[in-house]
Amino acid sequence: MNVNITSQRADNALAVPVTAMLALQGGGYGVDVVTPAGAVRLTGVTTGLYSATLVQVSGPGISAGTKAEVPSSLPRPSPSPPGRVPPPPGRGRCSSWLA
Repeated sequence: MNVNITSQRADNALAVPVTAMLALQGGGYGVDVVTPAGAVRLTGVTTGLYSATLVQVSGPGISAGTKAEVPSSLPRPSPSPPGRVPPPPGRGRCSSWLA
């Protein structure tokens, strides 16, 4: 028998997969946001409620329909040099829409 107990709930909340969360050097968390031009920028977020798979997020630059990059389990073609270099399209990453 399985029993699920809901202890908290948030309506109209934005959420991303837990795997989209990135620890920021100065503390806190960020999400790689894909701009309309296709560029990726790290955006700091405030976290809220979480489940085993999703985290509630809010902050400037985050709204419904924002596309967040989510690391995939595909192997990267080669080690990345220092800095933020995304893998080639279709390899080592996928995207998720904030809902």
